[in-house]
Amino acid sequence: MKRLLTLSIVALALVFVSAPAPAPAATATATLTVQATVVASCTIAAQTLNFGNYDGMQNDTPADVTVTCNTPVLHWIGIDSGGSGVRQMTNGANVLNYELYRDLARTVVWTNLDPGAGLYKPGTQGSIQTVYGRIPAGQTPPMGAYSQNVTMTVNF
Repeated sequence: MKRLLTLSIVALALVFVSAPAPAPAATATATLTVQATVVASCTIAAQTLNFGNYDGMQNDTPADVTVTCNTPVLHWIGIDSGGSGVRQMTNGANVLNYELYRDLARTVVWTNLDPGAGLYKPGTQGSIQTVYGRIPAGQTPPMGAYSQNVTMTVNF
């Protein structure tokens, strides 16, 4: 009897499982809008611009600056003068003048001002620009280690 009851329950369950679902009497639809805004994001990093030893003669050296953007975007880099208004490395009260340039010939000083669209660079994954440094000849500061921090800003 138990076995017959179990078989009856299983058979009844199969009927309900295999029976088609009742059709809905009506339907309604709506539109789901899905949105996202991709914004440009860039980071900037640089090597140390190390002139090495200065012996009173003109000293030139480059350093690479890397800009990485999440999407291609035109950008330009500004470099300030280190807060003093003049590019001078210091050692206590002693100074050693230098300058930073955009070009290998060292004719275009690199400033914190917009250089104009002609000098904008495309932002890509790790685009590299070179900063060209120069310490002019003829300075006679006391011996010692000189340095200055300047702030670079990527504008996009």
